[in-house]
Amino acid sequence: MVSNVFYCDARGNRREDSLALKMLRVFDEAGLKECIFPGDIVAIKTHLSEIYNTRYLRPIYLHLLVEKIKECGGKPFVTDTLSLGLRPHYFAKRDFEAYHHVTRMAGFTAETVGCPIIIADAPGGKRSVPVSTGSEVMETALVAPAIADADALISLAHFKGHPIAGFGGALKNLGVGGQSRGGHFYIHYYGGYQVDVTKCDGCGQCLAECIADAIRIEQGIAVIDAAKCVTCNGCLEVCPQKAISAPFTDFTLAARRIAAGAAGVIKKLGAQKCGFINLAIDISPNCDCMPWADLPIVPDIGVLASRDPVALDQATVDLITAAPALPGSAADELGLKAGEEKFLPIGEAYWREQYRNKDQTQGMRPDWPQQLAEAEALGIGSREYRLVAVEPSTASLH
Repeated sequence: MVSNVFYCDARGNRREDSLALKMLRVFDEAGLKECIFPGDIVAIKTHLSEIYNTRYLRPIYLHLLVEKIKECGGKPFVTDTLSLGLRPHYFAKRDFEAYHHVTRMAGFTAETVGCPIIIADAPGGKRSVPVSTGSEVMETALVAPAIADADALISLAHFKGHPIAGFGGALKNLGVGGQSRGGHFYIHYYGGYQVDVTKCDGCGQCLAECIADAIRIEQGIAVIDAAKCVTCNGCLEVCPQKAISAPFTDFTLAARRIAAGAAGVIKKLGAQKCGFINLAIDISPNCDCMPWADLPIVPDIGVLASRDPVALDQATVDLITAAPALPGSAADELGLKAGEEKFLPIGEAYWREQYRNKDQTQGMRPDWPQQLAEAEALGIGSREYRLVAVEPSTASLH
């Protein structure tokens, strides 16, 4: 099967060339209106940035997309999910109130986007909607409730790099970003939490932090009840002795689980009710969940849309592969040229820099091709695509 991917470049010197209006144009050409029936509650899944990050999508894209969905008869809400909060001194989004503080700092409010903003697994990330994926590596996706309860979904993804996934596009926007905290955890880690009894002093900070009443202190040592645990990472974050840990996942396995998570979301809502947009601009080497933003690795590409998330991600990464590296960027520092894949070597270099020890970084290389291959095997799209260039049109002007 060959899927159509509709594309507008990032160039512009007149009003109808605005990339925000081009987004509406590819929305129309890709037939995303067909996902929305009159009266549908429509989730617009995007990433609402992180504290100190400055290369996330601007609110204007969401505002215009909200207006378009209203024109289609839909009732939109903008949504994202709580992150794991792996480094609490950076990642404020772990906490419900702090999440709203961060989104307001980034300019995302009900007034700026034109509809409610709902944290899909709020307030604590404890609730999930289990959905069978058909994947042998992750049989069940733990979909965030507000997303699972929507009638239709439009994914608006900022396409950028990611040190584990390689890149974040349409699939990761649902495969990780559409999951509850438990789903986030299962993609990033092999199993549950482990308590090092040689470090634990029974201080009880983890017990006070636990949102699921899953921890007790026995004989001065913390004990975690795996049956109750919702893997929110709270205990791991607050332990002053660093006695709680979880085994980090293999990156190829993580790539396949991301695809399985996306399959869970799509199967819950129905493929006919899901549409996908990738904005390939400000293509930083790391995720928008990082509390910084490096130089973009290539020039802005433009906006792409499709009913097929696999074809969409494949087309987007192919355009980035074909692009030259921006001077001074992470891609340029690695000597990457036009026609060379960018995300795999950048991800590998990231982990070398983090650990400085080659033995520690064995296997820590992103494997995004496995993400797309798994998604294709699960039947949610095709890597074969036809790129359809779309001319700007005054039909989408407001």
